[in-house]
Amino acid sequence: MRPKICVWITFGDDMKFGDGRAQLLQLIDERGSLSKAAEELEMSYRNAWGYLQDLERAAGFQFVERVPGGGPRSGMRLTADGRRFLERYRTFRASLEGTMQRQFTRSFPRARRSATRKRT
Repeated sequence: MRPKICVWITFGDDMKFGDGRAQLLQLIDERGSLSKAAEELEMSYRNAWGYLQDLERAAGFQFVERVPGGGPRSGMRLTADGRRFLERYRTFRASLEGTMQRQFTRSFPRARRSATRKRT
């Protein structure tokens, strides 16, 4: 037995930002390409691009920018605001995980012991 939570930050009533969207931004930052990030997540480029456009409209700032060039250095990267938002989301998410784990251990003290016994 273990706890699991889903966390979203909402912009307005409909636009949600959670772990999946954070992973998309992280992969764009790492791969330098929306198409490579979308492919790795088994998502169509069109859906990924549409999501980014909707997210930027709802948030009121740009998360990504195109890198000009036309060669191997061209592609897409996070803006400073996008990178800052992603870092803050990760910090927020990690603090919730820590709090959740402490509360779970307090609420279900035997769950940890029984899980440890099963592994050995």
